[in-house]
This record gives sequence, C-alpha cells and structure tokens, in this order.
Amino acid sequence: MLVVIGEIDESVPKNFDGSAKSALDPAIEDVIDYMASSNGLEKQSEDEIGNGSTILKYGADSDDDIVWGVVVKDAKHGWFTEEGNSISVNKLILEFFENWR
Repeated sequence: MLVVIGEIDESVPKNFDGSAKSALDPAIEDVIDYMASSNGLEKQSEDEIGNGSTILKYGADSDDDIVWGVVVKDAKHGWFTEEGNSISVNKLILEFFENWR
C-alpha cells in the first residue's frame, strides 16, 4: 500500500492535525498502522524527502509486503510534482513498485 497525502489535505482525516476527531472515517495514520501490523510488517525507516516532507516505510524480510506513507509538507489534496512540491508522485509510484516483487 502506498499512501501520499498533503499535510493540509482537508479530504483525509489525520491524527496529527486533529481532523480525525470529528471524521466518520479513520485517521490515515491508523489505516497505515493497521495495514502494516495486519501484514506483520515492521517500521523500516522514516526519512525526510523533498522540502520537509516525510516518508514512512514498513516492510519485512521479504519484499512481498510493503506499506509506505508519505506526507507532503504544506500541501493540500492533489497530485504532487517536483516543480510544485519537491515531490514527484510519479517517481514514488515507480519506486514503490520496483521494491515490490
């Protein structure tokens, strides 16, 4: 699973900004944690990418199951590009699938 959201995305409930408190849907962090734990995955890394954006990667000894969560700094809901956000969703998708066998 690959999740890419904007830090100020108003469409996705998030714990870190409190928007999940009043949402009917679960917080995206909880969804990512659930997908990782239900597949027996452990946190592999948490890194800064772009201009203050972050990527959290879960995995296992095999590359059969991976979960990535990306939060794009100061961004709303959209398709992120290097020109606009210093993050290319296209490149992230390709990298994600290159790591998934």
